Amino acid sequence: MAKKYRGDDGSYVDDDGTIRDSSGRRSGSIDDDGTIRDRSGRRSGSIDNDGTIRDRSGRRSGKIDDDGVVRDRDGKRIGDSGGGGGGGDTGCCYIATAVYGSYDCQEVLVLRRYRDEKLLTSKWGRLLVKLYYKISPSISNKLRHRATLSRLAKKILDSIVSRLDK
Repeated sequence: MAKKYRGDDGSYVDDDGTIRDSSGRRSGSIDDDGTIRDRSGRRSGSIDNDGTIRDRSGRRSGKIDDDGVVRDRDGKRIGDSGGGGGGGDTGCCYIATAVYGSYDCQEVLVLRRYRDEKLLTSKWGRLLVKLYYKISPSISNKLRHRATLSRLAKKILDSIVSRLDK
């Protein structure tokens, strides 16, 4: 089956709308009307006819180029072409996306909002985010392939998200 869209992290969308991670496992789907669903079938966003990607609340969160490359809302490619340890701010929440199965699920949106509104507003926060982008792709790959580790990470992230989402 042809790969319709692709991310630098190795994820892709089949012609039938199935979203697959870099190992080929199903991580969600895109309905014919553009609705994006996570692995459990919950609506996590949408894609407009022009390729604009919207989160669950309808805000623009990215775009799919004519050549199928997925970009974040700032126009940067989503994913790390280095396969782990690349560094630089790409806008991805690697670990949370690996744990929750969707870049646009509510928990990841809370973490992204905290990054954007709090961490990126200070020198130390930006340094922490830069370090995160350097080490998190390799951690997220481990989480995708180790269910026990992924469950532990989810418990930790759930606790953090519940405190941030108040």
